[in-house]
Formats: sequence, C-alpha cells, structure tokens
Amino acid sequence: MGRWLPFQSGVRLPRWQGVALHRWNCRKDVPELNELRRIMLGGSSSKKDAFLASTKAARDRRSAERQREAAAVKIQAAVRGWLDRVRVRKRVLADFDATFPPVGPDVPEAAMALPSASEAYSAARRLLAFCDPGGRDHELLERLCRYVLASLSDSSPRTSYVSAALSKSSSSSPVAWISHLRRLLLLCAGRIDALHSLDSPLEARDLSTLLRMLVSFTSTSGWALLKVRAMERLSTGMNQLCSNVMGHLVQAGFMGHLKRLLLRGLCVGARPVLKKTTVAAVVTLTIRPVASAEYSDKLVSIYLINIMCVPGLITHLSNLSSESLALLQKHEILQHSVKLLASEQQLKIHFNSLEGSYALCLTANLIHLISLLTEEEFANVDFLSLVFVLTRLLECCGQYVTSKQSNASHWHPVLGWFSVRLDNYLQDSMEVVKSQLARLWSPQCIKILSKPLMDAVEKLPALPPPPNPEPPSSPTSGVSFAIAAASSGASGGTKQFFRKALEKTRTAAAAASAAASSATSNSTTSAPRGGYLKMGSPEVMKIALMCNLFQHALKTLAQLNMEILAGLCYKNILMAPLWRLVQSFGPNCGLKAFLDHLTSVNSKSTAPEFQILILFSNCLAYVVTILDDLEMYERQTPFTLAQYAQIGAFANSFLYRAVSAGLLLDPRGQLFSSVHSLLMVLYARDNRRPYARPGHWLVKEVKVRIMDQEACSVLHVLNCTTSLRYLPSSPTWTRGSVRPCF
Repeated sequence: MGRWLPFQSGVRLPRWQGVALHRWNCRKDVPELNELRRIMLGGSSSKKDAFLASTKAARDRRSAERQREAAAVKIQAAVRGWLDRVRVRKRVLADFDATFPPVGPDVPEAAMALPSASEAYSAARRLLAFCDPGGRDHELLERLCRYVLASLSDSSPRTSYVSAALSKSSSSSPVAWISHLRRLLLLCAGRIDALHSLDSPLEARDLSTLLRMLVSFTSTSGWALLKVRAMERLSTGMNQLCSNVMGHLVQAGFMGHLKRLLLRGLCVGARPVLKKTTVAAVVTLTIRPVASAEYSDKLVSIYLINIMCVPGLITHLSNLSSESLALLQKHEILQHSVKLLASEQQLKIHFNSLEGSYALCLTANLIHLISLLTEEEFANVDFLSLVFVLTRLLECCGQYVTSKQSNASHWHPVLGWFSVRLDNYLQDSMEVVKSQLARLWSPQCIKILSKPLMDAVEKLPALPPPPNPEPPSSPTSGVSFAIAAASSGASGGTKQFFRKALEKTRTAAAAASAAASSATSNSTTSAPRGGYLKMGSPEVMKIALMCNLFQHALKTLAQLNMEILAGLCYKNILMAPLWRLVQSFGPNCGLKAFLDHLTSVNSKSTAPEFQILILFSNCLAYVVTILDDLEMYERQTPFTLAQYAQIGAFANSFLYRAVSAGLLLDPRGQLFSSVHSLLMVLYARDNRRPYARPGHWLVKEVKVRIMDQEACSVLHVLNCTTSLRYLPSSPTWTRGSVRPCF
C-alpha cells in the first residue's frame, strides 16, 4: 500500500491520500472540501458515492453552461453578421441602382445616362465584394456590363470606364483597377457556363452582352478614349494590359468555357443554335490569346485541345460565319497546328488528352482546312509534316478500334466497334464529322495532296502507247477447226484443212511464246530509255507518304472503305499518274527496282515506296470490279485494253518472282494481298471476255513442238495449245489451263 504517514487523528493513510490531505489543509476552509475531508477520513461509502455524484453533476452543469454561452455567442455573431450583410447589401444595391439605373432591354446603349468613371468603378467594386453577380445577382452583372460597354464608346475621360485606371487616388489605383477588371471578366466567363438554354431569347441576349464584354477588354480597338489625340500615347501600355488580361483568363480556364459553349451551341440537335455574331465573337476570343502569345507552343496546344477538337467546327464556321473562317486562315492556324503536332511526343500528348473520338474530330477539322487551301497557300505548308500528322492521327485512332463486338466496345459510325463511348455531342455531330473526313478523298484535296506526284509525272518523258493486243481468239479455235476438217471425210480437202489448222496453231504458239515474257516484251517498248526515277529519292518519298496516308484512311475508316476508293478513283485523277510513276522506276515497269528494293531494303514489304504499288492495286481492283463491258472494252476507261494487259503482266511477273525467290511469304501481307487481288480481278475479266493475247498469263516461255505432217492427230494440236503452269506449293511443273501463276 506504500508508505504510511502519521496524522493527529491516529489514522494511518497511504502516501497519496496523505499528500492530498496536506494540500487541502493548506487551503482556506471550504465546505465542500471539509465535507470531502470528513468523508475520506471516516465517512461511510454511501456518503462518498453521493458526494462524488453531486460533484460530477455540478461539474457537468458548469461545462454545459460554458457551452451554451459559446453557442449563444456564435449564434449572435452569425445573426448580427447576417443582419449587417443584409444592411450592407441593401445599401450596396441602392447605391448600385442609383449609379446604374435599370434600363429596358430595348434601350440602346447610346441613350444611357452614364455616371462618372470613379462612381461607376466604386459601385462595381462594392457589387463584386458584397453581392453575388455570378449567381443570383446575374441580372446586375448584365446591367453593369451594358453600362461599361456604353462607356467604352464614349471618348470623354470623365465617363469612360478605362479612365478609372488612370486615377492617382488610393481607392482607384491602376493595380486595383486591373485586379478588379480580371475578376469582372472571370465572372463573365463563368456566367457563360450557366447559360444552358441558348435558344431562349433572354439567355441569348445575356450571352451576347457577356461576349461583347470579353471582346471589348481583350483588345483596345473599341476604346474610344484612346482615339483622342491626348490619349494616343497610352495605346501601347493598354495593349500590353489587354495581353496580360488574356493571359490571366487563359490560365483560369477561359478556353474551356468557350469549348463548352461551342459544344452546347453547335453540337446539340440537328441545327446549331448559336447565331452568326455569337460564333464570330467566340472565334475572335479564341484567336486573340494565341496571336498575342505569338503562336507559342503552349497557346497553340491549348487551342487544339479546346477549340479545334469541337466536332464539325470548320463546317459550322463556313455555314454561319465565313469571316471567322477567314480569320482562322489569316492567322494560319493549320500551319501552326501542323508545326506543333509534327513532333511525335507532342502528337502523343495531344492524342492522349483528346482520346479517340475527339482526336478524330481534330483530324476532320484539319482535313477541312486543307481542302480549303489554294495552290499558293499550300506551297507555304510543310508537306511532309502535314502528311505525317494526318497519318499518325489516323493510325492512333485505329488503336481504339476493336475487331468485334464485346461488352467493352461501342458502335462508331465511322470506325466500327470502338472502345470509347460516344457522348451526346459526338453522336449528334457524327454526320458532320463524316462529311469533313470525306473531304480527304475529294477531288480538291486529292489534287492538293498529289501535287508532288503531278510535278514528278510532268517531268517524265512521254511514253509511246503499249502495243495493242491481237483480236481476242481462243487458241482452241484451231483445234475445233481441225476436228471439223478431220470429220468431213473429204480426202482431197483434208490436207488443206489440216494445213490451215496448223498455220493457226503456229500463230497461237508464237503468241504464247511471246506472251510468256510479256512482262518484259510489253513493258520494254513503253519504258523510257533514260531518266528513271530512283526509289528513296525525296520526290518519291513524298509521293510514298501521300499514298501511305490514303492507305491508313482505308485501314482506319473501315466503314467508309467503298467511299474512299470511289473518291480516289474519281475521274482517274490519281490512278493514271500512279501507274506512270510505277513505269518510271525502270524497265519492265520498274519490276527489277521493286524486287531489288524488296530484297535489299525491306524484306517485310513495309517500305514506304511499296505504298505506291499497294494504293494503285487497291484502286484499280475496285474500278475493274465495277466497270461494265461498255466502259472497259469500248470506251476503255480509265485505261486502254493494252494498258490493262500490261498491268496484268507486271502484277503476274512481280508476284511470281517475289514468291519464287522467297521475298513474299505471308499471303496476308498488305503488298501481296493487294497485288494478288488486282491480278485475279484482271484475269477474271479476261476469262469473261478476252482482252489480252493468247497465252498472255503465262509466266515462263513455253516451247511448242509443231508437227509439219499433214496427218497430225488432234492430240498433237491439243498438246500445242496447252501451257505449263507453275504451282507455288510444288516445285514440279504440271499441265494446266492458261491462267496466272497464282
């Protein structure tokens, strides 16, 4: 129990109780302490419990009293503060109404009675400090903006709101005025987000006032005060002030407010609800910060992420406000965008920020701007960077495309099954986006993008036309004629009949022998003798990248494949120059050049130069499939029959040599599948109605033994009219019908 201490009462207590009693003895006599001392020294346990309970209750009462007092103070402070704020608010509103009397919406700003600049500035500061102009008091904000706009049109320093910044008083210093102006403009920008019913006349009027306020204070062109001769020297400083204000707005998310406004006004429903003046004001506000920052990468990036990704923006501008579209072209937004996105890192950053669907909208807007360029304007654009940006954007959009439907995929009208869900703005605007993408394969855009191809083809020497094929005649006609003669039974005419049959057989055999190397015989006569283009040269690389762009469009925009091919084949704008380019790579239509390039440079057939051949094969296969006999055989469009035969011979020989040399082993490869599809289409049309010489599809020269005996049998004739066909799956030679090697 511890150490025992003696007391006068003769009772021995533990040490801790003795210390407590000693402390109590040192104090003045207190009834409660005396009672506690008596209880502890010799009282009963029931009295101790009662005393402790009463002491605890008293302590709880005192604590509750203190809490009630604190709560009362807080309530009184809140009520008194609220009452004071109400009184101040009423006084501020009264002063505001006295400074800016209410006016009807039909009253023009020129008819308003303007207060002095100092009074207006003081009333506006108090309004922003003690009221809620961005919320319930938004009508007061709209009234203030109308008076401020009216004062800017007045050249008097007494009433112009700008003159408050020139005051030397402590209450209206330039720094305080600039801070006030920034807050006022941020309230205007934030109020734009609260306007949802843009088709309402009331909200449309409020939106117009807010946008005019923002437009007026981001440029000094509308400040009448600076047009006074005495104030002209302030123009430079005020222009810098506007630039600083725009920078502050952009940092506070100003572009995001405008983006949401454009989405609500242009991308909801079948028709846009924004008017021409509103659209022009928004475009002006988006351009000014970028131009003020001298098209820095940061501002151009913000512009791309917030403005250029709005679905169908350029289409709406061309329909609603051609002046705004001209403003974009004047500031060369396309050139600056391409310059920024030409960096692979920047392109990935912007694509990840936009994801798939809005990145596709950005691509569509860029394509629309490209289609509006003239040849002189296109000369100022970096062609390689432009093609690279469009190709990479389409390639990145293809990463979100899934092969089949699943729980995580959503149907996209352009890309097919897509891994990202479409919001309401995208769903309502997808038809407009599709029409913008279709400009990529429109005649105007094809002519612009294929300008390097046209320039290269114009420099090439003219080629003589390929030799016309002989009138189509099946080599088995001699067999039928011989069989008829043999069955006639006339001994005197038998020799004559067989002689004619053998002469026809010799003609057919000679044609087969000549056609066995048609890839060389037909092409050598039409190839230029010199000045061949070299694969890998800068001009060829430009053309290859252009073809690669269209190939990525075919691959990514899976739902528009037929439309793309139809546009690329329109009026033979692209196919004829492409074939002329293929011919310029060397003799035999550049056969050796392609095979050498496939061997030494890229064994996987993914070199850019092969995109020329792939695109040409895809386009021509599509055209040959849809041509009727009148167009192909009589009108001979887009190529003559001799050119069809020449193309088929080249494709046949290229595939035969590439496969036999082990250069093309993947039948699913893009190069093999494209050229093989073209070859099969041409061969099928020849089987349906011949346009090539007999034996044209033979790859290797066929040696035919011609019998001079008059009594040759029909078997010999049949042997002479057959060909040897090489099967890629077998190293042996077998007999078969006349057809391509594949």
